Amino acid sequence: MLAEIEAIINSRPLTYVYNEPNEPFPLTRANFLTGRRITALPNWSGKRDVELFKGEKELIKRYLYREKILNNFWKRRKREYLLQLKGANLNKNVNVKTEFNINDIVLIGEEKVPKQLWKLGKVIDVHKGRDSKVRSATIKTSTGIIKRPIQLLYSLEIESNV
Repeated sequence: MLAEIEAIINSRPLTYVYNEPNEPFPLTRANFLTGRRITALPNWSGKRDVELFKGEKELIKRYLYREKILNNFWKRRKREYLLQLKGANLNKNVNVKTEFNINDIVLIGEEKVPKQLWKLGKVIDVHKGRDSKVRSATIKTSTGIIKRPIQLLYSLEIESNV
């Protein structure tokens, strides 16, 4: 299970995801760790696996335990890492907040979608409220253009040069 969590984290794009199929794949941590993309977990067919699971009840118990640990991982990741990314938008001066800028690369949060499937996008326009603060942004993703409130956007602290 730890390998699955590592694969999820290490396969998240660090750079912009292009729309065109002939464009390069986005860089991931896996590229730096293994020199290639991680597309699936390796199959394990050792005898030890068979010895561990001696019945249907044991398999169900292990499955439920695994799901519990994965759910706890995602809750903690959202609480700690993603909120930390939001906090990165604060300047050293506490009274001044940086805003999303055009060409910022963001992770787009979605309530009922697993976090590892959240899309990356590039901010192409920002929309200010009456108070002149950025309240939403128009985002270009690999599937089209969408508008989202800034509460659902997580800055990845990188900027697109494209």
